[in-house]
Amino acid sequence: AHVRQKLSKEERLALIRAGREDRGKYMARAAIKQKKTGGLSNRQKEHKKAMPLAAKRAKVAKSRQEKKKKQQRAGKQFRGRKAWK
Repeated sequence: AHVRQKLSKEERLALIRAGREDRGKYMARAAIKQKKTGGLSNRQKEHKKAMPLAAKRAKVAKSRQEKKKKQQRAGKQFRGRKAWK
């Protein structure tokens, strides 16, 4: 049977260093993402996307209602029931 001889410490270290040469430098995941060049991610594109028409209409209607209520309240200082007649 073929029995492999044990490697010495120097030989083991040489094998390890040879394996490390082609590997890139360690970087945190956030750093890699920030370094990235090119387009936007799908999530960023989705965030930019225009609001659906139905939602836009609802928002406009709501703001119109708010404005109307504000104008109604603007003239009067007293809101509530009078204590005298």
